[in-house]
Formats: sequence, C-alpha cells, structure tokens
Amino acid sequence: ELQDAIEDAQYVNAIASVEDGPRPVLPWEIPTEEQLASWKQSKNKAGGSPAPFEFEWTLSHPLGFFLFSAYLKEECHDYVLINFMEEVARWKSTQGRFRAEKTSFIASNYLLSPKMAVKVNTASAQTHATSEESTTTAGEGEAA
Repeated sequence: ELQDAIEDAQYVNAIASVEDGPRPVLPWEIPTEEQLASWKQSKNKAGGSPAPFEFEWTLSHPLGFFLFSAYLKEECHDYVLINFMEEVARWKSTQGRFRAEKTSFIASNYLLSPKMAVKVNTASAQTHATSEESTTTAGEGEAA
C-alpha cells in the first residue's frame, strides 16, 4: 500500500507540474487519410446490423453510448431519459433474481406513477420475503 501511495503522489505531482496534463507513455499514432479510408471501407464491407457509422451503430458500442450519454447530460441537461436508457442497458446484462430486482427498479422509477410504484415495491418485497421463507422451510425439511 505504501508503494501505491508513493506512485499516486508521483502521478499527482506529474500532473500538477505540466500545464497540459499527463502525456501518454507511448505516442498515439494518428492514422493517415488512406489508413482511415481503408478502415472505413473494411467496416462498410463487413456490413451487419446496424449499418456502420450510423447513429444506431455508434450507440450499440459501449464507448459510443457512453459519449452520447455524457453529451446529453452535460450539454442538454437531460438526465431522466438517458438514465432510463442506461438502466435498460444494465438490465439487458443481468440474469435471474437480479434481473427481477432491476425490472422492479426500472418500473418504479421510470414507468409507474408514484402511487403505483409504492404498490409494486411493497408487493415485490412481500414476494421476495415469501420466497426466502419457502426456501428456508424446504431446506430444513430436506435436512431432517
């Protein structure tokens, strides 16, 4: 931990001493126009859905989605809609009980009126408690 603290302090000092901020260790190679055209052509040949370089294609990549999200939050001050989209993207990657919990969270925070959200959260908590009780009871019965 001491070594980490020393490295962190050196990094902070390096940032503070340079006006432009930290520099990459290796130079970042900027492609030539020919290399860029070749890369775009290879992406267009590969095809696929969504079509390369269109809006849906950009948003289908994590970095593109992140940059678009950051832009909306910073420039348009639109948090609710993009937060909803981020939650749905997270929901797609969850499974099992966590997916059910995430579904309940999305429904109560974005889709339902406040009165309905309270009912859904209460019902979800009761269902979750009931399923835990039945699991415990079943486990105890097997052990006996």
